[in-house]
Amino acid sequence: MTIVRSFIAFIFCLITTWAQAETFAYKPGGGNANSLDIYTFEGAHNAPVMVYIHGGAWVTGDKSRVHRKDEFFNNRGYVFISLNYTLVPQTTVEGQLEEIDAAIGYIVANVARAGGDPNNISLIGHSAGAHLVTMTALRPLANMQALIANGGLRAVISNDTRSYNIPRIAADAGGHLPRAYARPFGNDPARWAALSPLTYIGETEKNLPPFLIAHSGQGSAARRASYAAEFADALLAAGVSATVYDGSQYSHEQINKGIGKEPGITGAIAAFLDTVQ
Repeated sequence: MTIVRSFIAFIFCLITTWAQAETFAYKPGGGNANSLDIYTFEGAHNAPVMVYIHGGAWVTGDKSRVHRKDEFFNNRGYVFISLNYTLVPQTTVEGQLEEIDAAIGYIVANVARAGGDPNNISLIGHSAGAHLVTMTALRPLANMQALIANGGLRAVISNDTRSYNIPRIAADAGGHLPRAYARPFGNDPARWAALSPLTYIGETEKNLPPFLIAHSGQGSAARRASYAAEFADALLAAGVSATVYDGSQYSHEQINKGIGKEPGITGAIAAFLDTVQ
């Protein structure tokens, strides 16, 4: 009987903790492309905030595809936010970064209503989203500049991308970007460098938080380890804390969907967050 009661209490706890998302527009007139979903939990007050940027090669994807991240982060005491951004070719990567900065401004101004602490915000992104969160942190626009200046950006989790160094991607492919990268980044080497997070390391390291850099290793993901290591080494050389998680047992898809489910990537994120809060 005690076991049954404990199980019922556990299920009740999960039901009350795993909230449904509420959707808000972070940019007037932007429609669904400029909206975000906030997942909070009962009793949230001054809770840390985790902002998720979805992947999809800059041309596809949606904020609703959080898999089990909302449950995982809510159960760790985070208000979890997943946001949309306009996709290429309706905008550019530069435009996406401007929209994400606008979302950061909206979150800082409004997240307290959902129980979040506007001075305790972390970023997580997968694939193209990993590129966008690292660019947001390393080449900050106005709202992120203000957040970094006051110490409000607490952690960055970059989950499985090669796009830290876009010129290197082209060099590894014989001098031209593969089609998946050429579509968002074009053919101008100067633009490749301007949209590479690696370019900005050493310029904005003051007040930058720790980075967790995860990479997969199965199938087409096998080359990501060296890009992750290069990026982490550059951060460390600039005095920024950086940890690499070797997720070579996962595919590119699995290392994203496994958060909150697979012990490897889930444990790595949990251990990392324990060091920054």
